[in-house]
Amino acid sequence: VNLLIKEGKLELQKAAEFASVTNDIELSQQLVRSGLLSSDDLRKAFANQAETVFSESLLWKDGQWQFDHKSRAREDFNFQPEINRYLIDFARDTVAEKLFEKFPLVDERFSLKNKDILSNNLNLNVAESFIVSLLEFQPASFGEIRQMSAVPDIEILRSVYGLWLIGAVERSGHITTLPMDKLSDLKTAKLQKVRSAAEILKVKAIKEEKPLQNEKTEPKAQRKAQVAPLLTLEEFLDKMSSDLDAYSKLGVSKNDNDDTIKNAYYSLAKQFHPDRFHREEKETIRKIQSAFTELARTYELVKTAKSRETYNIKLSREMEARKLAQSVGATSNPNEHKHEEALSSFQEGLQLLNDGDPFGAIPALSRAVLLSPQNALFQAYYGKALSYDEKQKFKAESSMLAAIKIEPLNFKIRQIYVDFLVENKLLRRAEGELIRFLELSPENSDAKKLLSKIQRLMQSQNT
Repeated sequence: VNLLIKEGKLELQKAAEFASVTNDIELSQQLVRSGLLSSDDLRKAFANQAETVFSESLLWKDGQWQFDHKSRAREDFNFQPEINRYLIDFARDTVAEKLFEKFPLVDERFSLKNKDILSNNLNLNVAESFIVSLLEFQPASFGEIRQMSAVPDIEILRSVYGLWLIGAVERSGHITTLPMDKLSDLKTAKLQKVRSAAEILKVKAIKEEKPLQNEKTEPKAQRKAQVAPLLTLEEFLDKMSSDLDAYSKLGVSKNDNDDTIKNAYYSLAKQFHPDRFHREEKETIRKIQSAFTELARTYELVKTAKSRETYNIKLSREMEARKLAQSVGATSNPNEHKHEEALSSFQEGLQLLNDGDPFGAIPALSRAVLLSPQNALFQAYYGKALSYDEKQKFKAESSMLAAIKIEPLNFKIRQIYVDFLVENKLLRRAEGELIRFLELSPENSDAKKLLSKIQRLMQSQNT
């Protein structure tokens, strides 16, 4: 009834006449008999109802599916869901945390796989249409798309995710439970019977024979040490959340080659892939997903000889810094190093920005925002660096506004945005921004001074 009223097919007063009807089937029959609804309108109403239930259920974030085998649709009911449209809508509604779990590798590349699947019914938004047009010419990484796009980073991720879900975009370099070469072998493998299983015989336990005196024996401790025990889930979670270096987290050494490190990574990825733990508690699943993302990030640091060389230099500097801290009586807290990569990128970008090199600062600050998108300061200075590029002023403003949304009472962040507005001669907007800030923090003297300065500047321009 609510759906019919919402679509204007049924008036509220008329609907009240059928208040005693207990189910949709009986209601629909009475509406048709009374002439308030045609059979065609009825079929469309049921289809719209099914579409609403179907699309909204895809957006459920919590809980588990339960099916009632007694529930059946009417035999004459025919509903053809537009799956791709629902998947696109699902991606558009995906929260940032889930997206970063889906795209843990920043150097992953995307290419257009099937443009024919993009029908008019999908109604692609600006970001999705831009990415399709870009990938028509050549594959691109997330960083390359970001450099050529004016939309926020999170919208780029949502767009790529949706296009990938419907099969329009292909990913290369993303994480799979098994290496791609092994997946190919599995797909082409042919099974055949080699021999029948031997008959099971019941035999008595045989005592272990003592080796001959001249036979070389291997101590039991050494024999056991040859097969490394698998980590438990708790040990894996602890390891990934610790401040251990990348080699220790993967269980390899600095001298191991690419193949050894790759096999160690895939072994852990196979054992602790989140899909294997979908029946666990919600909090446990969240920890596993976070640890799996950390595992992927760790592997990226040391997967090639070149990346290991860079990482070893960084690791050496960190060790020297920790030794220096210990020498002056400081203590090292593992939690302080959880986001040190993002902080390191931010410090690098901020230094370049202060040195008068905003274009050099953009990649470092962008990396900091990608690793820690909820850090308001990272977002604000990233926007400030982008504002020096005339082609990216829209993106710069979006990043500044995102920072204000995260920390609305932070005057430093608000001042960065106000300065941006003043530089672009948008004094009226700058004034309004400060007035709104003072409504939240009426005693902020710095905001009052800046507001007075802008108002004097506006008066001087009017005279």
